[in-house]
Amino acid sequence: MSIVKNLVDMMSGEIKVYSTPGEGSTFIINLSLNIDKDKESFYTKALSSNHFRNIRTLILEKSGANINLIGSYLSSLGMHCELTSSETSALNMLEAANGKFAKPFDLFIVDYDTLAEGGFNFIDKIRNNNKIVKMPKLIILFPMMRYDLFDKLNEHGIDMGIGKPIIPSILLNGILDIFNLKAVCGLHFSADRELAPVKFEKTHNVLLAEDNKTNQLIVKSFLEQVGINTIIANDGKEAVELYKEHQNNIDLILMDLHMPVMNGYEAAEKIRELSAKVLCGCIKLWLLLIQ
Repeated sequence: MSIVKNLVDMMSGEIKVYSTPGEGSTFIINLSLNIDKDKESFYTKALSSNHFRNIRTLILEKSGANINLIGSYLSSLGMHCELTSSETSALNMLEAANGKFAKPFDLFIVDYDTLAEGGFNFIDKIRNNNKIVKMPKLIILFPMMRYDLFDKLNEHGIDMGIGKPIIPSILLNGILDIFNLKAVCGLHFSADRELAPVKFEKTHNVLLAEDNKTNQLIVKSFLEQVGINTIIANDGKEAVELYKEHQNNIDLILMDLHMPVMNGYEAAEKIRELSAKVLCGCIKLWLLLIQ
């Protein structure tokens, strides 16, 4: 924490902490950063014209601040967004978008806490609704610190979960990921105003060992922007097993230190034992431990 505070102080920022006995603490960092308006305008225009103009989005969120934030951000990228704070209204809109009078929704962003009958129950309800001709891609917004909910995404067929507070860049990368679109950060701003992809000459594979779903999404998005394939492990034990399976193809391992089942130190030791044999075959392995 002292390292973080020193960095924040060097950037003239501030740190706030909110604690609840028996639950945990939330740290919020505020920094005043300059925005390159030319690049921001350029990227927004490029994304709007090339990525999102055909994506129709429905947003269900009880918080006026959050729904306006999401709606205005996605609209600036060229998306056509419909906003509602009512489950009944959202259901009616999904049913009415049958292709005859209105284009079906491509994306449905729903707040877990907004739903009276529970986020997952509502998702199951609309999935089994025969009046909805096309099931949109699903992003569910989870309350802060509810990492346990991420484990239920596959069970309910949800494409992605994002934890609050909502960070626009994470939301953007999530949408790019579920629609298999090229991320804007994999492009650079050149003098001739053209988008030029930044890629490695050869394909590289990274094993990411990280139990936090949001961190997985962020790292995966960054790596894929430059053409790097990502293999994800949810704990140290799974990382070791995946390394055994893919050891001849892994160029780099990003390992979180604090994980369930087996921590980063233990996993690193076991991988080093395995890699000692692999290194004899002239395969180079880099292992980074992340605090």
